[in-house]
Amino acid sequence: MKSLSIGSSSICVLSLAMFAAPAVADIGMYTEVLRYATAAGLTDSYVQGSVSIGAGGTLLSATRPNGQTNWQQQFGAWSTRTPQGPGFLTGAAVDSWMDSNSRGTLSCTWSTTGGTYPGTYQTSADFAPYYIAPTARTYMELTQSSIAQFNDICANGLTGTFTFSTTQDVVQAGFEAIGLFLSGSNGQVFSPTILSGNTFTVNIESALSANSRLYIEATTREVAFQASTNYPFPEVAFNNYTSRTMYMSQPIPAPGALALLGLAGLAGTRRRR
Repeated sequence: MKSLSIGSSSICVLSLAMFAAPAVADIGMYTEVLRYATAAGLTDSYVQGSVSIGAGGTLLSATRPNGQTNWQQQFGAWSTRTPQGPGFLTGAAVDSWMDSNSRGTLSCTWSTTGGTYPGTYQTSADFAPYYIAPTARTYMELTQSSIAQFNDICANGLTGTFTFSTTQDVVQAGFEAIGLFLSGSNGQVFSPTILSGNTFTVNIESALSANSRLYIEATTREVAFQASTNYPFPEVAFNNYTSRTMYMSQPIPAPGALALLGLAGLAGTRRRR
């Protein structure tokens, strides 16, 4: 797993990226959406959406489908995310943002100092055929008994080994890997990633805070297709998306606090020719 700071909080993020590692001329787009759910089901409330680009060599610039070249994070894989407001985003708002930023051609300029052909090159790919709007994605949900168990753990400071279940099987839902973790002011607890089935086991050694959150992170299989580049070797484009579901043990926080709940993803490791 990896840890990154958002606002004034440091949040551990599951590292479920099972991405094929692009070679020097390859390009990858990775999109992530975090949706809020309750015991009544999925809501039309979204915490955050993000778009990341990964490429071989050293990224020098990257342009999203809407023509924008600004990126909020520029280390490893470059990424940008939805604006943080005083409350949740609606499905219409996150769909509009994701459509603008990820539906179409993504291009980048990159450089390499090693291998047979050191220099500066350009690579691009049309990701529109693989686009899935946030509201059209599949999000894993907990069973009612698992939701009740999560609330009980947080409310009463329970410790021990617990099993959580989702309403859908990983493979049947179309995902490659799923992980679950609980996060609160007293720390984080992670389950092992599962590749099949619908159950997760977590070992809680110290009581979680009453206002903890539970996240389910589901990653799709990566699609590979032809990219365009002036690099002398063939190139591949990779498309992958992650759907996250968030449960809260207490009511929605006060306006402004939602920015601390966002999760920003980074692309997987890259190999060099």
